[in-house]
Amino acid sequence: KAESGTPIEQFLVSYYDSKGTFSGDLERFPKLVEDSNKILGKKLPNYHFISESEKTVNNGWRAYEMKFEGEGETQKGEKIKMWGRRLFIPAARPGVKSGFVITMVATSLSPVVKSADDVGIKGDLGSILETFEPSTKD
Repeated sequence: KAESGTPIEQFLVSYYDSKGTFSGDLERFPKLVEDSNKILGKKLPNYHFISESEKTVNNGWRAYEMKFEGEGETQKGEKIKMWGRRLFIPAARPGVKSGFVITMVATSLSPVVKSADDVGIKGDLGSILETFEPSTKD
């Protein structure tokens, strides 16, 4: 957070209903993106969906990614730009009923993040994503 309390970068982890593998979830990803767009569009002013694609993160975890941007305000009412990436990552084990949803958001208050392409690559979120290791225990 900035000294004002406004977030610079955020990393959130939640879950989605999964079949346990990337190939098993492949048909679900477009609907997850569609639902995310509806929710984010209501929460972020001037929301804009950028892209969706398959990605590999953290040395081999297959993920489905969406990128987005929007705007916000600091607590002092100053306009800021917001960029985000949301990753849908199955547990990579058949039969596991929940996958990970990693949502990373950075604002224009970051000295190194300048676009959605930088989110999770540059800044603190890059280090966090690189070390994120889902449990392989049942």
